[in-house]
Amino acid sequence: MITSKRRTLKKMGAFCFLALFTASAVLTTSNENKPGDFDLYFESSPGKQIELTMAEIEEINNRNYMTESVLKTAEATESERKSTKEDSLVNIGQQINLSTGIVEKETNRIDNNSETTEATERLLSPEFVYLTQTEKCLRPNVSHSLELYNRSKCRCDVLVLSYREECNEPRPRHFTYLFDNRTTWGTGRNKLFFHATKRNINYIYYIFLDDDISLRFNRQATPAMKKLSPIQVFQNWLLDYAPAVGLVDYEGRNEGKLVHLRKRNVCGRLQAKNRTVANPTIFFDPLFNAIHAKAVGHIYPLDTRYEKKNWWLTDKYLASAVEMKFRGQALLYFPLTVENGLHRPYPKSFLGTIVTWKKFIKRIQKQAPDHYKNHRLFKNFRKNPTLYVRRSRTYCMSITRHQEIIPYAHLEKQQPAKGSRILLNSLHHPYPMSCAGKREAQLESIHLSYEIRRT
Repeated sequence: MITSKRRTLKKMGAFCFLALFTASAVLTTSNENKPGDFDLYFESSPGKQIELTMAEIEEINNRNYMTESVLKTAEATESERKSTKEDSLVNIGQQINLSTGIVEKETNRIDNNSETTEATERLLSPEFVYLTQTEKCLRPNVSHSLELYNRSKCRCDVLVLSYREECNEPRPRHFTYLFDNRTTWGTGRNKLFFHATKRNINYIYYIFLDDDISLRFNRQATPAMKKLSPIQVFQNWLLDYAPAVGLVDYEGRNEGKLVHLRKRNVCGRLQAKNRTVANPTIFFDPLFNAIHAKAVGHIYPLDTRYEKKNWWLTDKYLASAVEMKFRGQALLYFPLTVENGLHRPYPKSFLGTIVTWKKFIKRIQKQAPDHYKNHRLFKNFRKNPTLYVRRSRTYCMSITRHQEIIPYAHLEKQQPAKGSRILLNSLHHPYPMSCAGKREAQLESIHLSYEIRRT
């Protein structure tokens, strides 16, 4: 009975709840935007609380998601930072390698530029300078014979002193003309020497020459030599041997043959058989000679005090200065011969030659260092210069490539021959009674007749 009543009450409660819910729905539909008492009541209802709880859970989930996102972002950022750091290290390494490569490349470029600069300097600073005198403009035959117009071939500069008229003709850029109508042969060469040394160009050889010469090969030239021009062969020999003074055979004096004969007479046949391309000599005609840059300042300027009367005397000073300062280093190169076909009038004489020659030797002796001034070689040479030239053992001295060029150094290394006094006392019998001696006498006679003919 009681159970049935309870069931009836539950049904009535459910019905009442349903009625209230229906009424609330109607009110909500009619007044959508106007909250009523029922809404207020419903906000505090258990359903609303459940809804709020679900929202909180969703918010928490959202926060957790955001936290996870932040953590993932942080992890990604850390990973990116590490990756960036590694990339940065790699980039730094690459930059270092690149910089090293750039430095090496730049260094190589600088080295190449240095080599280019050196090559350019060599081109701009030629190895040879030719110094000559002429009336007005240099003769074409000399320029063509020595290939002076082609700077790449001659490797040279050319200085020309005009002594009658100024030369206004077109000329190559490496030609320089000076003018002075008051000069002699020696003073003209001195003027050329001073002008060349003031240029501050590192020439290796100063080649002095007359303006009427030509070079040619002779019988001692080899087929290999003849593949080049005579002047190229001469220049190559100068650089190969580096003598203090470089000379060639002179046709007018047969100097090549004369040196061979003197070597045979003084040094003996055995040593004379050892033929070489060059040999030391003493006296030479200065129409064509090359003087090393280390020696030229000790030989020039020439002593020209006697040129008003005799230009030949200057030759004696030149030969004496070379012999006393650089004995054995004036080399005559046998395969080439120099010729000259033009003879002009100028002061010349044999009078007073020996007296003046002795004065030259005495002057050179005074220029020597104190510990060399009393050396016997000066005394022997000054006692009889002509006999010294014929009988000196200079012709027997050995040749050394690139020997140091130091004035008077030979006086320290070598002593005069023991038989020099006997040779000097044999002035009245200068030639031994042999075929070689007779031939030498004949050549000396030829020299004398040639000099007389030039007068």
